[in-house]
Amino acid sequence: MKTNIIIAFMIFASQLMGQEQKCTQVGMNVNVNVYWGREVPFSNLMMQASPWIPCDEDWTYDLPDNYTFYDKISYNTKGYPTEIPQVVQGLDKRQCVKSVLAWDNGGILPTGIYKLLYEGTGNIELYGRDTVNIISRTNGYIEFVLKSHKSINPMQDAGGLGLLIRSSSSLDPIRNIRVLLPGASETDAHYPFNKAFIDKVKPFKTLRFMNWIGSYWSEDSLWSERRPKDYFTQFNMIDWPFGKKKAMSYEYMIQLCNLTGSDMWLSIPYNADQAYVENLGKLIDDNLNSNLKVYLEYGNEVWNHGFNYLKQYNYVKDNVPSNLAQSDHQYRYVYHANKAFQAFKKYNNHQIIRIIGGQQANPDVMRRSLEGLSFLNIASEFDAGSVTDYGFQLDISSEFNADTQIKDIAAASRRSMEQAVQYIVQNNEQLQALGKELITYEGGFHATTIYDPLNPPAYLQTLVDFQKDTSCYNIYSEWMSQIKSITNGTLQMAFVLGDNPYSSSGNFGHLQNIFTDDATNSPKYKALLDFCLGVDSKEILSENDEITLYPNPATSYLHVESKDKQISSIEIMDLLGRVVFYEKGQANLWEINLPNMIQGMYILRYNIEGRVYQKPIILR
Repeated sequence: MKTNIIIAFMIFASQLMGQEQKCTQVGMNVNVNVYWGREVPFSNLMMQASPWIPCDEDWTYDLPDNYTFYDKISYNTKGYPTEIPQVVQGLDKRQCVKSVLAWDNGGILPTGIYKLLYEGTGNIELYGRDTVNIISRTNGYIEFVLKSHKSINPMQDAGGLGLLIRSSSSLDPIRNIRVLLPGASETDAHYPFNKAFIDKVKPFKTLRFMNWIGSYWSEDSLWSERRPKDYFTQFNMIDWPFGKKKAMSYEYMIQLCNLTGSDMWLSIPYNADQAYVENLGKLIDDNLNSNLKVYLEYGNEVWNHGFNYLKQYNYVKDNVPSNLAQSDHQYRYVYHANKAFQAFKKYNNHQIIRIIGGQQANPDVMRRSLEGLSFLNIASEFDAGSVTDYGFQLDISSEFNADTQIKDIAAASRRSMEQAVQYIVQNNEQLQALGKELITYEGGFHATTIYDPLNPPAYLQTLVDFQKDTSCYNIYSEWMSQIKSITNGTLQMAFVLGDNPYSSSGNFGHLQNIFTDDATNSPKYKALLDFCLGVDSKEILSENDEITLYPNPATSYLHVESKDKQISSIEIMDLLGRVVFYEKGQANLWEINLPNMIQGMYILRYNIEGRVYQKPIILR
């Protein structure tokens, strides 16, 4: 009878968790919003479309374009051409414009009926590698069936959909273009977001928008010049060679957090002036749900002076008062960070967690940041320190060749984690000395490699296959548990939700196809969700008769006693999977105080000799 009650309780608890699965310990970084992306955050594909590319008025798909003349076209304030075709000095023919909607994205767009809506008078055409069949066309509306182009070789590019404005009236120019995914409607409660994206990102309690903001490559400086919400695209790639690089509209970040109930993590653009940051704080205060937190950092990896980070690094180095002119770079960084914190807080009353960044593999960076805070007498102006928590710090790919198997990658990955753990410990100890917590701003476990796309390594496919293997799930679960044991369960931010598994810059995605992937076929994504629910990679048993648990129901305290084996950790979760108590140690008898916990049912988990057991408890 006792066993049946416990089993029924655990089924009931798991059902409740499955309904929400809101994780307070794990957050998610979103990826850059680009036409080749795997997250497809918006149900309107124009939101990820490329900037307009000029081409001759008689252009067809097999002809070259004139992309270097992008800034010679006349546009309105929303980014739409004022008329088409246009005469452009230096080109013999009048110019029309095209934009890339979805290309080289693995062909992940679902087959189905798409709707293209627009205002104005003119002619719009669709082009590309994808198969497009027009169902109907009227002024302002095109309905078509799309079947994505697939490549036999998964390493080769697939997918290809573009849009061409062949003509647009100067008196009534084409504008407000929307290209809606199958089944999407502008009346959807989640519009303009893609429902598949919402479902995959919703479990995570915190969303970090460094990529949407482009904090270290955005050229945002003045609030008056920021990208408007109704601009024709929110495309924001770091390496796009033409046009001013801007953050995406913050209104969409606010809307996404309100829609998912997720806290917001903002990375302030390094070049934003004080008025910009003040206005950003006010915008968020006026529109973000009041119960949501704001994690706030300045820039991203300001210690980094690599190619894409160099403008940020030099800005911080060159724009400081005289007393910091000869100081350490991290002193200058915390000066700028504090300025951003103060400006943001001026008109914002949310709970704000101010983050000071360090470098995982170089704990000395955190030490110098903390020294800089003390030097400037602003040590009280930050709330937590942050580094990455990547599980790889060694170049494990140097061990691989054409004969490499999944088991070899798994073994090398585990070896690489040892040094990574030590770096996390050292960073955490420096913060603990000041009574501060360590929060990781991005990370996770990704057996990855960087390579020349023209000369991919022989082991690349095996590396991709590993991401789908059970061993990857087990290693990732172990890694998350190790970080939790070091930081006492503070926030860990995974990087990123979706990405190309064959990316030449490394496979960081937890999902490869936002439409078809989920926890059933994506081990890294499943590892995060299971960690959110407290599921250990080791076997979890429902009972252990050697444990005495009293009183149960409990009121203000709980005793957990083992007859002869020591308990190494105890965790209490509510029915939404949120950890309300966690502690490590070695003892046969644990007395747990239960203050400030509301009445109801909870799950107690405890570890004995590497095996995890769980029991239901009731608090009255």
